[in-house]
Amino acid sequence: MKLIAGLGNIGERYAGTRHNLGFMVIDRLIGERGLPACTLNAKFKARITEGNVSGEKVLLVKPASMMNLSGESIGSLAKFYRLPLEDLWIIHDDVDLPFGSLRIRGGGGSGGHNGISSIIAALGPEFIRFRLGVATPERPAQMDTADFVLSNFTKPESQQLPVILRRAAAILEAAIEKPVGDSTYNLLNGSNTGGQK
Repeated sequence: MKLIAGLGNIGERYAGTRHNLGFMVIDRLIGERGLPACTLNAKFKARITEGNVSGEKVLLVKPASMMNLSGESIGSLAKFYRLPLEDLWIIHDDVDLPFGSLRIRGGGGSGGHNGISSIIAALGPEFIRFRLGVATPERPAQMDTADFVLSNFTKPESQQLPVILRRAAAILEAAIEKPVGDSTYNLLNGSNTGGQK
């Protein structure tokens, strides 16, 4: 079984922000596979659905806490299912990667991402990260990182989001069927730009 969690903040005010890109990919994968919508599980403080993707059982999760507390729900779920950390996949935004890119890596630090820091504190670092780039040259130089990730996508970016989400969901499915290892993708043109082919 794979536990695939997208990170984000709950509430309408955050729905279209860069920090909620993980939630968006989970929603896209649910839609692509025709799976039931996530429902709130109070015990695990998360919205959860499950199904079969590429022949494997998957638990799709959106923590129902704020980003900084993501480790509470994901940690409790991983421990409940006694899940090896290589079967825990976390999808999240990354301000150090360009918009439209996806980097898959196992282990490592948080890169200053509070949601990832919370998960590392709960479980250690050896889970798989699907890091979705949100960096843009249009970001004002003086803009604080927290303000930036909590800002909405620009109109041109919003127009590209459907392609990004569709290709990210497809890569997730492919990775379930056949492990891809450390890889980097340009989701805007669909190319694998580094790591394993």
